[in-house]
Amino acid sequence: MKNKWIALIGLLAILLLALPMLVACDGDDTGGTPSGTDTPSEVTIIIGEIVDLTGVAAEAMDKIDKALKDLAVYYNEENLIPGVTLEVKHYDDEYDPARDIPGYNYLKSKGADVFFTPVSAAASVVKPFCKQDKNVMFTVAPDPVSFDPPGWVFAAGQTGVNWEIQTMLKWIAENDWDYEANGPAKIGGAMWAEAFGEGCMDGLTTYCNAHPEQFEIVKTLLPDIKFSWATEVEELKDCDYILPPVPMNNFAKQFRDAGYETTYIGTDAHIAFLEMISQQGLWESFDGMVLIKPALWWTDDDPIITLTENLLQRYRPRETEEIKKAGIAYLAVQQITVMYELIKATVEEVGAENFSSEALYNTAQSFTIEIGGCPHSYGPNKVTSSDGLAIYKVDGSATDLIDKIYRADPNWLPVVYEP
Repeated sequence: MKNKWIALIGLLAILLLALPMLVACDGDDTGGTPSGTDTPSEVTIIIGEIVDLTGVAAEAMDKIDKALKDLAVYYNEENLIPGVTLEVKHYDDEYDPARDIPGYNYLKSKGADVFFTPVSAAASVVKPFCKQDKNVMFTVAPDPVSFDPPGWVFAAGQTGVNWEIQTMLKWIAENDWDYEANGPAKIGGAMWAEAFGEGCMDGLTTYCNAHPEQFEIVKTLLPDIKFSWATEVEELKDCDYILPPVPMNNFAKQFRDAGYETTYIGTDAHIAFLEMISQQGLWESFDGMVLIKPALWWTDDDPIITLTENLLQRYRPRETEEIKKAGIAYLAVQQITVMYELIKATVEEVGAENFSSEALYNTAQSFTIEIGGCPHSYGPNKVTSSDGLAIYKVDGSATDLIDKIYRADPNWLPVVYEP
């Protein structure tokens, strides 16, 4: 028995001595790192997102948040920025401007390298802090205050909403309303008194004042956040065209129930809540609505739409139809791609280990890209990327929800900066 124990102890000793050699051999066979060297690690670039996930705009912004995160995962899985892992950390501002600065500071404390927001007010509120800290913030809901003067807030795949409205009104005057025969069209609007609404009304007022032969302003109304629009309906009842609030369903219902008719006009933001229009049976009211868009719609035939569909199938298969029917929000993939491609260009220029917001800012001074057929560029004093805008219209009689929006002009229109 004693001899057996001695033999067993000897065998265990031999195995223990051999173990390091076996491990070393296993590392060599699988391409492991030789002893004494460090394993190369990827650089993590953190996108700090200020977003409304529980406030009045949460229904749409939840989808933008998903697009931002899904595209980041896709870039990582496909190794589209070699040496880099993209990570998104968010802060829910509840659509309350008082929470934007705390949100910015929170994301800074979490190591955010670049900032992003779909909340117009957030970009305006934190702009001075971005300048102070030399941090770039991207927004997909731009307002004029964010870009004047140009600084550290960039529009990702967008231009200023005031310029969007001016571009749309020029198109309407040339293609939708015969002002030479009918005189100027009566126009007005009602939106919340926050950054996006104020930017829209600024564009409307600026263009109409420059072209009184084309448009006559009835009223531009900017009340605080509310959902009953009875007063505004009465003040705008004689308008040929109305720029409605976002979401626009309550205004349209009250306008219809009062027995009035008009042609609505709007932006991408107005079609972020399509399911609400269906639920309230309002599509007849929106028939003929004119939309100005910086990006393509679900029905357009383009690789970026194919990619967006594939992202949904890959990461949100159970939510695909719900997200598409919700409207424009997840299509922010097009705008977010501008931001991620600028990050990629910066990494290629300075190296992953040297990436910073300041390096990204410098790369943006001579950055161009085309997405969905639309040219985009940044440059000295140019912080809005879109160099073209598209006109769509609403066909209220179309059976399928997605088919209710169609391209009304095949051309990308040059942005109207000066009316």
